[in-house]
Amino acid sequence: MKATEKLNRFVQRPSVEFLLEASEFETLNPLNKGFCIYVQADWDESGLKHLKNNPYPEGSEESEQFKEGSYNGMIWAQDSEE
Repeated sequence: MKATEKLNRFVQRPSVEFLLEASEFETLNPLNKGFCIYVQADWDESGLKHLKNNPYPEGSEESEQFKEGSYNGMIWAQDSEE
């Protein structure tokens, strides 16, 4: 299963089985990386705990996409708690 498909399944049904490994995470685009870090890095079973910071140079297009993904992850997390 591709990383984007696995992330989409996590969004539909958050579960340990859909947590991404670091190698899968690396295949995502910056937008999805930001989202993924926000919604998965704090899980006890997550292999992404060490990747919590934006890895892109400040002001770059990739950095802005990562930030947008993080914001989308925050909104998703808030909506899923309600």
